Amino acid sequence: MQAVIDRLITGIAPNGQADLLSELAASAPMVVICELLGIPESDGAAFQDYTRSLMTPNDPNRPSMRDAVTGMYMCLVGLIERKRAEPADDLLSAMIAARDGEDRLTENELMSLVFLILWPGFETTVHLISNGIAALLSEPRLAELVRAEPDPHTPRMAALVEELLRRDGPALNSIRRFPKCCSSATVRNVSTCRSVTCTRASDPKNTQLTGARLAIVRERLRVDDSVKRRLFQETESIYA
Repeated sequence: MQAVIDRLITGIAPNGQADLLSELAASAPMVVICELLGIPESDGAAFQDYTRSLMTPNDPNRPSMRDAVTGMYMCLVGLIERKRAEPADDLLSAMIAARDGEDRLTENELMSLVFLILWPGFETTVHLISNGIAALLSEPRLAELVRAEPDPHTPRMAALVEELLRRDGPALNSIRRFPKCCSSATVRNVSTCRSVTCTRASDPKNTQLTGARLAIVRERLRVDDSVKRRLFQETESIYA
């Protein structure tokens, strides 16, 4: 992964400027996912064309939802068929072996796993990289922390990534379903099979803020922008 990022940045640097969304945030996860699955980048890009059309409902030139979903399905079928015929030392071959040789997956489960890697796995990574870059550009103190680190693989940088996942993550909401009625300090009288949308990002009590992670949060609290201070007021009251 580091080699992929280094290669992309090396290609961007001579230009002096770049569209970081398309040239870095979208390119990096696609290359990594395709290498992980053992498929050509062109196949991954073709799949993303369909998913992108589903994500832009206001685009008058996009195909119909039926055509997009059908295209996604046929793309997955083609990927699996070709890999079945020519297995290799990669994740997709291992998943197919678990289906065909060991019968640990159904065909539908195999399709679903490949789908989850290619779409949600791609989209969430793109948005996390984009949100992280935006946070660094809008919060100079965080950018200073990054520039001061000689090595990106330090506990402090790992803490920064965890904080970005918490506060600037790509999926700030989740849906929990309760198989039976329950009530607790945080969930009040939820009936059976009721879907509940949960937001965790803004509540630091749901995370373990210690050591380097806590230092990152406190650094963010020092920003001058009043809007940012309001967003972090609960964190400040607990940890300042």
